[in-house]
Amino acid sequence: MTSLQRLAPAIDPLARRNALLGRWYGETTTQEGHRLQWITEREANGTYRTHYRSQMGNGSVEESIELGQWGISGSVLFTLQRAWIRNEETQRADPGNAYSSDAFDLLALNEQAIEYRSAGSGKRFTVRRVGPEHRFPAQSTVPRPADATETGRSAAP
Repeated sequence: MTSLQRLAPAIDPLARRNALLGRWYGETTTQEGHRLQWITEREANGTYRTHYRSQMGNGSVEESIELGQWGISGSVLFTLQRAWIRNEETQRADPGNAYSSDAFDLLALNEQAIEYRSAGSGKRFTVRRVGPEHRFPAQSTVPRPADATETGRSAAP
């Protein structure tokens, strides 16, 4: 992967927004030791879809899909969750719930990767661009960090 470019204020806001469009894959290990993977698709119309997969310590797997709206202001990426799909049931999100929105400080980006930090937890994440055929890998591509503190909601902008 080419090195990530640190964000600079001089970057055209439209170009920065357009760089975030598309399909992105990330993964981390939660504080509980679960493997959390996600694929986020951001559309030009301001909507997003994030497919989460959590692999528990006992080997069981839980999956869900988050739907919502996204935007960017300066170097802050924000999301507003509108609904969840779990077990083939759609549940509307409560916009008054503090966990229905997230903000992320964009630290670096290029055509292939984004580095960001959750404004809520301070945890850093790096996601990489993937194509439409990408599926969750069977093996983890990240080491199990000793300081993982986030369990997922704020993992995927």
